[in-house]
Amino acid sequence: MNLVTCSQHRCIRKAKVVHLTSVHMAFDVRVFHKECKSLARSGRHVVLIVPHQGDAVVDSIEVKGIRISRGRFVRMTRTAWSLYLEALRQNGDVYHFHDPELIPLGLLLAARGKVVVYDIHEDAPADILHKDYIPRRLRRPLMWSVRKLEDAACRRFSGLIASTPTIAERFYSINANTVVVHNFPMLDEIAPNVSLPWNEHLPAVAYVGSISERRGIREILQALALLPSASPTQMMLAGPFSPNGS
Repeated sequence: MNLVTCSQHRCIRKAKVVHLTSVHMAFDVRVFHKECKSLARSGRHVVLIVPHQGDAVVDSIEVKGIRISRGRFVRMTRTAWSLYLEALRQNGDVYHFHDPELIPLGLLLAARGKVVVYDIHEDAPADILHKDYIPRRLRRPLMWSVRKLEDAACRRFSGLIASTPTIAERFYSINANTVVVHNFPMLDEIAPNVSLPWNEHLPAVAYVGSISERRGIREILQALALLPSASPTQMMLAGPFSPNGS
């Protein structure tokens, strides 16, 4: 039963927070493990609508699976529409979406009087300059257009969450309800090797995520060259190359 307490026949309903994504996997670290699980631990009723095979309840979070669509255009149209219909069925108190392509969905929900929060993981307009599938001559005009549209939409949302202070700076003047939620690692992600003292570990640097010039892979390699040659350091990369094969 979706209740926090019942006393003297009066029941208090849990606030229902509905997360929406068309891009991320069901158990994405930021979306599921950091934000959804934190909300669930604080006593909220959390629903995650996401491209996934089937429905499930995981760590007290309702995962509502939407049919997985191949191709960017299909994902931005048919998948987004499926997300919207399921969002309406959930009748949440707060809607929290994670992808720029879902801005139209967020605006539709806001127009219905819903509380809508946009989680801004990346600087979407700036990223357009590095999209290989967009002709180079179109990137700057498209970046400018996307920035204007995103700015206009963000004025309509109840709140904005930025993953970095740099991203947040752009939005403070647009929406006063802008906060930063960093994408720092969780402590339990870092499992120390208790069998080996730290002073006996070999020097190593780890990078996890998309490997690309946009994300500073050249600067990382240049920084490694500045380390003392007397203490060779191992570089460990974990993630896909972007663009593929580069």
